[in-house]
Amino acid sequence: DDARKEAYRRDLATCWQNLAAACEAAGDRAEADRAGAEAHKALEALVAGFPGLASYQDGLGMSLYNRGEQQRERGDLRGAEVSFLGAELSMAHPAVPRYRDRLARTYWNLAGLYERGSLAPHAAAAYQQALELYEGLAAAHPSVPAYRGELAKLLWRQGDLSLEGGRAGQARKSCDRAAALLAELAKEPA
Repeated sequence: DDARKEAYRRDLATCWQNLAAACEAAGDRAEADRAGAEAHKALEALVAGFPGLASYQDGLGMSLYNRGEQQRERGDLRGAEVSFLGAELSMAHPAVPRYRDRLARTYWNLAGLYERGSLAPHAAAAYQQALELYEGLAAAHPSVPAYRGELAKLLWRQGDLSLEGGRAGQARKSCDRAAALLAELAKEPA
């Protein structure tokens, strides 16, 4: 039956992802890459077969995000950029906070990649996109301290970049906001 085949395909994608993680942890990068590619193919097939299911798009986005993290850790900055950009496209569900959080993290990782390379103007734009997403999340969900915490870290980083760029006034504004958010979070009950 179709529902059972779909479940098997979904489980197969998850199995490939787990195998990729296990191979990466064991230091077998070639096998991790092969298993990751198989997971990616399986997830793409699920997205194509069930375009209305956001959970499959989310799975594909997270698979690409995880691949980008591995590539970044290995020093493959171009590969990581491609993976993170693919994750960005796969996680475009603006009404769902979890997707916006993951999208913000994706932009944050892209910014870090761009900083390490020769694409500093792209880094500022990616940080700004992450910042805007976390500002929206923090405003819409004040009871979720993690969003304010991530926003504070981004503001802090923005302050560092502004200071490095000779924009002391902007650095002060960003760091003041970050400090206020962190002070507020530190006072909240656990």
